[in-house]
Order: sequence, then C-alpha cells, then structure tokens
Amino acid sequence: MSAEEVKKLANEEIDYTISMIGEFSNLFRNQTIDQEHMGVERESDFYLGAAWATATNFFKFDLYKRFRRPPNLLDNHAIVTSLYTRNSELRQAISKLGI
Repeated sequence: MSAEEVKKLANEEIDYTISMIGEFSNLFRNQTIDQEHMGVERESDFYLGAAWATATNFFKFDLYKRFRRPPNLLDNHAIVTSLYTRNSELRQAISKLGI
C-alpha cells in the first residue's frame, strides 16, 4: 500500500460524502434539535462538521477493509489534508441545499 493509494481512497470517500450531502438535510433538518445548545452558530457549519465526520468514518472503515489494518498517523493526515484541500467543494455542496 502506497501513500498514493491512501490519498486516492481519501478522495473517493470525500466524493461519496459530497454525493450524500443532500441526505444530511433529510436526516438533520429537525426543528426540535436545539443547535444553539450545541454551540452551532450557522446551520452550514453543522452540515460541514457532519460531512467531515462522515468522510473520516468512511475512510477509516474502508481503509481497514482494503488494507486489513487500522489507519496510522500518516493515513489520518491524508484524510485531514484531503478534507482541508476540498473544503470549498463541501461548502459548495452544502450551499446548493440553500443552507
């Protein structure tokens, strides 16, 4: 397994997460949730956090399935770096929801 394979997997997970952002709206648009109590000032930030968590979880699960080992520090760095690099794409997908 090379660093490029890990980076490719990280970007695949981000692509999948972007395709799922519309579903986040269905799951999390609940008027009974007190986002202010959770410290969420903007709804778009709530969705961005959910997207980061989703991509990270998918990455960890799929990395383990593909390479039969848990992610190490370099693997975690790959997903975080990819998320930072593609953050504007995530925000754009959230913006398309009208949030």
